Amino acid sequence: LLPQIVPYDAAVIYLLGEDGLNLVNHSLRGYPKDAGTLVEVKLGQGIVGWVARTGRSEVVPDVSRDERYHQARPETRSEMVAALRTGGRVIGVFNLENNRLDAYTTRDLELLEAFAGQAAVALERARLLAEEAAKRRLLQEVRIARRIQRSFLPRVPAAIRDRGLAARTLPSKEVSGDYYDVLERRDGSLALAVADVSGKGIPAALIMSSLRAAFRLLAPDQTSPARLCAAMNEFLCASLRETEFVTGVFGFLETDGTLVYTNAGHNPPLLLRGDGREELLDTGGILLGAFPDARYTEASRVVEPGDRLVLYTDGVTEAYHPSRGEFGDAGLLATVEAARAGTPREICNALTRAVVGFVDGPLPDDLTIMVIGR
Repeated sequence: LLPQIVPYDAAVIYLLGEDGLNLVNHSLRGYPKDAGTLVEVKLGQGIVGWVARTGRSEVVPDVSRDERYHQARPETRSEMVAALRTGGRVIGVFNLENNRLDAYTTRDLELLEAFAGQAAVALERARLLAEEAAKRRLLQEVRIARRIQRSFLPRVPAAIRDRGLAARTLPSKEVSGDYYDVLERRDGSLALAVADVSGKGIPAALIMSSLRAAFRLLAPDQTSPARLCAAMNEFLCASLRETEFVTGVFGFLETDGTLVYTNAGHNPPLLLRGDGREELLDTGGILLGAFPDARYTEASRVVEPGDRLVLYTDGVTEAYHPSRGEFGDAGLLATVEAARAGTPREICNALTRAVVGFVDGPLPDDLTIMVIGR
């Protein structure tokens, strides 16, 4: 419609790029096909860039007399540029060029600014719709990722539950960087894992998937948790960046209650004895994924009838409330002692409720708990 009101020989609409430093061509008429300089214009470059930077529309009767002019087509003699505005900010420019000298008047500029206002509204609406569509696609993808990740968590068989084991995890975001696993080894013992990946959200969830793959591949055949940790560390070091790492506790639980474990830089599990004594299981080594040649030691404990062993991630002890501070080791111990007469599942549920109630809002970090008892 514009040529019917304001004649032109060439026109271009530029929008401000995401970096806020360049104008990117979004619509082009009347320019030569090889006008590569029109693809992108720096803020402040030429009359177009000047209008975008200052927000002041401009009529140039003779481009040859304007030192700001940046030639895109040899035939151009006069130019008119209007700022595209929305919400009080400049989002781009509407540029017209003419082969005649002094082709545009103040009235023409008013008409172009009216068109520019309509264009700005349409472009902004289109941008918002595109952003909303992208958000919906991302949300759908994250929901799919969460469903897939939930499928990774083991469904503890009744036979294993009867041996006294319960576990659960709550993510702080749609997906989690926490991980727990239970699988039966060929000799009848259980391979156990409770781990925490650095970071949160999708990046941490992807690393968690790699850790799960390594654990499931290696745990059935490794002769000890220390060797298992060394092998997983080597696997992770080959794929993680310097700022990425994993902490965890990994162990083999025999049918007689003997647990052989190693702690890879993780929160030490709490072993609460039936007679009231407390032990922290901290034997092991450094975190996984940082040092390729790391070695790990292991220790063993027998979980006697009446004992309760609680493995957890720092989402438990570092749970925070603005007026109460951290849940801390004291909160963990008090909750477990109060519920120790219950089954592992009851203790697991009690500790989860205690942390969620303490935070009284969205969880600041992923939370994972595993309880073993006899």
